[in-house]
Amino acid sequence: MSNFSPTTTVRGTAEVLREPGSGRFVKGTAQPERHSWRGKRGPAPLSWRQFWARKALRPEDRWLRGIIHEHAGSLLSDKPDPSEAEKHVIEQASIARGVQCLVLNALRESGGVSTEKAEKLLPVLARFADIELRALLAIGLERRAKDVPRTMSEAILAEPEVSNERT
Repeated sequence: MSNFSPTTTVRGTAEVLREPGSGRFVKGTAQPERHSWRGKRGPAPLSWRQFWARKALRPEDRWLRGIIHEHAGSLLSDKPDPSEAEKHVIEQASIARGVQCLVLNALRESGGVSTEKAEKLLPVLARFADIELRALLAIGLERRAKDVPRTMSEAILAEPEVSNERT
């Protein structure tokens, strides 16, 4: 054993001995109590929702929360019974869509795509569009081709499709 006199502090019901100056626990003494969050009482389940609602966006960019929320909801409705990993990828795709909206808004405010600022923002827009596309491909929500009539008369004479989707 080393030549020191441990300091004693009481935490909860356990007595904790620490080495002076280093803050380390003395070997063999009790560790401090740790939180044992059970169920959804802890801070983790809603942390990202709270982060987006309160801290992630500047006050003037709060309009973006609705767009991100609607985008995530529409992707979740396209993917029945998603796993937690798929939900995470959907969240990433929605955030990428939100960044695209911010970039497009900055382009609009800067005066269009012919300005010097636009030259810096366009690669960012392309990057986040690619991130969103990759995220959607990762969960299997790719674009599907539809049959397109060859002529206008075929389009006019074709029977309208009846959709079973909810509106």
